[in-house]
Amino acid sequence: MKISIKNLLIFSFLAVAALSILFLLVQRVIWIYEHEKEHVNENHLITVRAMGMSMEQRINENFIRLKSIAKEVYGAGLHTKSPQKIIENFHSRNPHFTSVFVVDEKGIVLFASPLMDHKGESNIGKDLSSREWFAETKKTLKPYIANMIKGALTSNYVIPLSMPILDGHGNFKGVLCIGYPQTIIQEMVDSLKSDEIIVTVTDKSGKIIAYLENHFIKKEDVLLSDMSNTEIFKASLDKKYGVADFICPITKDKKTGSFYVLDSGFRIWLARSMKDIHMTVLSSLRWAFFWSFIALLIAFGVGCFLSTKITNSIRNIRQISQKLSKGDFNIKGSIDTRIIR
Repeated sequence: MKISIKNLLIFSFLAVAALSILFLLVQRVIWIYEHEKEHVNENHLITVRAMGMSMEQRINENFIRLKSIAKEVYGAGLHTKSPQKIIENFHSRNPHFTSVFVVDEKGIVLFASPLMDHKGESNIGKDLSSREWFAETKKTLKPYIANMIKGALTSNYVIPLSMPILDGHGNFKGVLCIGYPQTIIQEMVDSLKSDEIIVTVTDKSGKIIAYLENHFIKKEDVLLSDMSNTEIFKASLDKKYGVADFICPITKDKKTGSFYVLDSGFRIWLARSMKDIHMTVLSSLRWAFFWSFIALLIAFGVGCFLSTKITNSIRNIRQISQKLSKGDFNIKGSIDTRIIR
């Protein structure tokens, strides 16, 4: 199959133009993708750090209250009835706590508010010595934040905040503990509601204690889901804050997120689905594809124009050379080498 010089030149122009445009488009896609991902993570990192510090501030404020009440309870006498009134007054001033109670050095409840559990049974005398918060507070003699549990006194999801009760010599005498409701943390998470942001808060073990995503997922269904095997949780084991890509075990898709680790070991991360980022990139490329098509049309027009000019000059040279080969030396002609006059 013979291809004319004109068609070959047009094809060459188009090929060069198409390859150049394709190269620029690929470069543009990579740049937009990385820029969008970096932009998302930078913004999320600022937000997640602010949220983490706000949560830490609230927890520390509660510990300051607990420390004061623990001293007051011990001063009133653990073997008297006075601490019960102190506990009830403290609970009435802080009704958002699900429960407030004091256990002795063996983990037996001495004073409690409310006095009755969700089954109508007395909370006084319950053995809570097997609870994580009791064992750790007794061991370290320091304030402690435990992993989320279903409270033994109210059956609600709570994060136990405990404070050791010490005598004047620093000897362990018991623990003052409050049930910090999971709903308070969930409300903080809900305040960040967005069509794009996925917010997750986990306890130290990686179990979800608060969650927000724009999907038809009930928050109750994901509470205490294990996220400890995700890449973002593993990345947070070595850093206070940072970014990581991970596969979400709940939605089964890939996400990119920014995380922050609280002093308590709880973790917060804000993430965005990679699908959303891909859609953003494709959306931003619509005009790029449009102008690329226009550029190809222009390249085709320029190619036709230039190829016509070039082939006309070649045709003139051919005609003159044919006449000269026949011995016609009287021929006169001119070759215009200018492409654009």
